[in-house]
Amino acid sequence: MKTTIAIPTYWGRAEGYLLNPVDVVYDHPTPLNRNGTLARCLASFAILDRADFEVVVIASPTHPELAAETENKVAEIIRPYSDQLNVSLITPARVAGLRGAMGRELGQETAALIDSYGYSNVRNLCLIAGHAKDAENIILIDDDELIEYPEFLDRALDHMDSAEAGRGSKAKAGWYMRPDGGYMGPPTRDPWWQDWQGAEAMNAGFEAVIGREGRFARTPFAFGGNMVISRDVFTEIAFDPKIPRGEDIDYVFNAMMGGFEFIMDKELWIRHRPPVSQVPDWMGFRINALRFMYARQKLLTQTVAGLTGVISVTDLDPYPGRFLRGDLDEKIRRTCRLLGQRYAAIGDTAAYQEAMLTPDMTERLRQKEQNACAEYLALRERWQNLMKHLRHNPATTEILYR
Repeated sequence: MKTTIAIPTYWGRAEGYLLNPVDVVYDHPTPLNRNGTLARCLASFAILDRADFEVVVIASPTHPELAAETENKVAEIIRPYSDQLNVSLITPARVAGLRGAMGRELGQETAALIDSYGYSNVRNLCLIAGHAKDAENIILIDDDELIEYPEFLDRALDHMDSAEAGRGSKAKAGWYMRPDGGYMGPPTRDPWWQDWQGAEAMNAGFEAVIGREGRFARTPFAFGGNMVISRDVFTEIAFDPKIPRGEDIDYVFNAMMGGFEFIMDKELWIRHRPPVSQVPDWMGFRINALRFMYARQKLLTQTVAGLTGVISVTDLDPYPGRFLRGDLDEKIRRTCRLLGQRYAAIGDTAAYQEAMLTPDMTERLRQKEQNACAEYLALRERWQNLMKHLRHNPATTEILYR
């Protein structure tokens, strides 16, 4: 069973210059004048009790002008581990080369699926990189995580038998262990967040799935830094580039539309130690609001797209279903009002104006995405064509791994 572990790593401008309006927004890109968390992640692989896997690191800067510096930085971090790990680096330059080649062979619309910028695009690169290695299973972890037990790989691959019909799983999710040893996040404390109740919604979802008896349970969500996806799934289902974040949860929905079901493996955990996010509250909430509005449009337009076996919002309860119902618009407006009041109270006029812009932006997105599901299904067809073309294609491997 050939396995690739894919690790995206996100890099941004030096400290003091992190927030630039032209940059892709990531939760906590590592400033290029810092070393970040990638080295400690790679070092944690030493605990594994088996070595039959390959590691691919996908470097993603927040802007193309940072690509060369990011490549040099990540290559420097990876170099000391090349003796212990079969590790490769996928850079924006190599990605651009592959996109150019596929544009000539398959057309620009299909080649556009190959991109170094944005969470969903980078996750798709993880799948492409593993596919180029002829992986049967791809394990996604993030660079701010640690493997802390020898049998992690055994647990990740256990029950991933897709060779025999009716046996095993084709897609699994594990969970993030928090500092207290559990999976529940801290409760909402900021008054402006009280109406949204994002932490409470996630915790309800975690309790309903991770807290359920037994090792395995069907799950409507996944953690992007602890996913195992079989070839049967990753060659059929793409991450949706229109999702600005929460691409892991959206992928579960996309898989469901394709007839695949994710299961949660309660024994598959990974230590999550993320840096503090530098994203301001108005921006973080805007991205979440846009994400859920788009996901709701994709959910609501399944019938319009002619999809049979339509997925119901109740299939996604309690999380993310809580944010995919008809009251989402009002939740966004109320939360933005509360957040705006907080900014007004401290005299931050610019942030106040940004907070108050978000409801209009989500409404414009709602009106624009009247065919969201159909457009994703068309993208899925292009993805499937791309993956067929890349399978056993020496030119692909040469471009990505030369």
